[in-house]
Amino acid sequence: FDFNLNVLDLEYDIGLGSSRDAIVRALDEEYLVMADSDHKIIADLDRLVSILESREDIGGVAGSVMEPERHRIWQSAKDFYESGSNLVRSADYNEKKLEQVDGSIFVQFDFIPYPTLYRAECFESYSWDPEYPLGRAHVDFYVGHWKQTDWVFGICQQVHFGHYPGGDRSYTSHRRDSEKYRRAKSHFREKWEYDSIQPGRGYWYDTEGHPNLIEKAVDIYDEQGTLTLLKEGKNWVSRKIE
Repeated sequence: FDFNLNVLDLEYDIGLGSSRDAIVRALDEEYLVMADSDHKIIADLDRLVSILESREDIGGVAGSVMEPERHRIWQSAKDFYESGSNLVRSADYNEKKLEQVDGSIFVQFDFIPYPTLYRAECFESYSWDPEYPLGRAHVDFYVGHWKQTDWVFGICQQVHFGHYPGGDRSYTSHRRDSEKYRRAKSHFREKWEYDSIQPGRGYWYDTEGHPNLIEKAVDIYDEQGTLTLLKEGKNWVSRKIE
């Protein structure tokens, strides 16, 4: 599989949404692999390309995430549904259908994690919102397609990408910046008119076998921060006592 390497000289701390939007605007290829700095592209990308070439309605396809140091394989793809004025993301595996696309397994989801192989054409229908400094940008991308386009997204379980999470205190502090999360959450709520994002089942599959409560805690911490996690934890304890 051949790669074209372009290095974009972006302003420091330009923001998550702006950086991904810049990548899309600079793209002149038919496909784009989007990944984070702690991912390793060790996958059979030709298999993902064959899926996109066989189904013109598929805008992007991801694989499973493999963490060799933890002997773990997981996939946190989810579907969306609305509950009152709230958006719910849940990996309800009982309702999923496994399809075969050009000899590969394909499972459709509304939301898929990185790394992902995208068809460039799908960005013309809806792309990354540059107003997100940190957090919510990824959810926004898929909510936009869920609400406004006909593009389909999903995963191929036969493909694996390496994941090597880490980072020092400085990185972690920047990654969890509460003010940036507050701005992102506020923009998301105003844009889509939701009060909140609520977690359902956190992982479609995970070899670590997280209890459902831990899955919810991880999702809440990632998407809504420490304060919301503490408030939700207090409610869980109260219900347990009752």
